[in-house]
Amino acid sequence: MPWTWRSSREAASRRCWQRSTHDAASLKRGPRTSIKEATGIGIGFELSDSAIVVFSSPTGTQAFSVGLCAGDRIVELDHHPLPKRLPREDARDLLDGPLGSTLSLTVEREGDPLPLQFDIERGSFPSQSVPYAYMVRPDLGYVLVTRFSLTTGDEFKTAPNRYNGTA
Repeated sequence: MPWTWRSSREAASRRCWQRSTHDAASLKRGPRTSIKEATGIGIGFELSDSAIVVFSSPTGTQAFSVGLCAGDRIVELDHHPLPKRLPREDARDLLDGPLGSTLSLTVEREGDPLPLQFDIERGSFPSQSVPYAYMVRPDLGYVLVTRFSLTTGDEFKTAPNRYNGTA
């Protein structure tokens, strides 16, 4: 896998190397485009050897409601160990699955000596790019953009009105 240079806001004074998890085939297919509502268990993830590593489980998702946390390592899906190299698109398909179906997860969590078991019913959840906005003062607003999707531009334009009750 190639190495990519990424900077983060938290590390403004330093830069760090981070390994890219996207292979050439997934880049050719292009990114999945987000829409207003998504289905699945509702996690953001990266792939590691034989594991799906959770980096977010946003409020309102099925993963959040059962207690999946950032840093959790999903090592089994429906009681089957994950292969050493699982393509990202295959991982996404396994997590999404049919609406209303149940997915059994075996999770390793730092600090817990034994793996944890979670049964999550796949559902739908809002896929907002702009979940929060407010006016700091009359001439200054704050808009939180958590990701980019097809609706981000429209959400950004309407956020100040939507959160101030004027739209």
